[in-house]
Amino acid sequence: MAGLMYVPDPDPQWRVARDGARCRDQRSGRGTCGAPAGVELHNGAGSVWPWYAYCDVHAASRGHWAEDGQVLTWALRHADGSVLGPAEARKAQAVLAARMEGGECKPHHCARSRCHPSLRHTYSLRLRGDLTSDADLAADDSGAASTAAWMTMMMEAALGYLRCPRCDQRDEDAAPVPVRLGDVTGSRTWGERVAEAAQAVEDQHPRHEPVLIGADVTVPAPVVFRPPIPATVPDHSAKKGRRAS
Repeated sequence: MAGLMYVPDPDPQWRVARDGARCRDQRSGRGTCGAPAGVELHNGAGSVWPWYAYCDVHAASRGHWAEDGQVLTWALRHADGSVLGPAEARKAQAVLAARMEGGECKPHHCARSRCHPSLRHTYSLRLRGDLTSDADLAADDSGAASTAAWMTMMMEAALGYLRCPRCDQRDEDAAPVPVRLGDVTGSRTWGERVAEAAQAVEDQHPRHEPVLIGADVTVPAPVVFRPPIPATVPDHSAKKGRRAS
């Protein structure tokens, strides 16, 4: 935008990570990233986890990075470095949003086509209120890290695959694991069966094979209908050539 530019700016809500901290970014509802963390985000004083740690990759997906002992983010400023006023900031955000719709990724400041597929983006969905409530309950029952993680797992299963949370998704060889549909009759829910298949994918790491959703269907041997065994046919060979007296 004319007259504006992005400049690195310290974010007081973030800090450099403690020694030994591990990234807590959720990976499709099946555990956390676990990579060495570089930065931490303040999550509120009353939270069970007041600081959330992120590795360099997942921090960058949120537009933050560590440099010279502090955590920086991109801030929009005038060309002379002065801060935008409230009205100017709102207008600038509207322009950026329009650009993002046109293919520009705002969080990563690049074309969306250049963003790695494993990096997350925010999408808006219009859903029924009771649907989101049911999804929240199902996510809690399944043990998923969040409703978004549970929905991601369900969407993957509906598309015919599941991703291993222990594989580095930035690796081109980390292909999704195909799923096959088995016998899903019975009292168990679809969510329980998908969660079981997702756990099977994780247990296979690092060598993956297609997994089954539901029970394996054993195909019975085909039934062959045979006609009844015929009665013994009398032997009339002795009567041949006999002359009448």
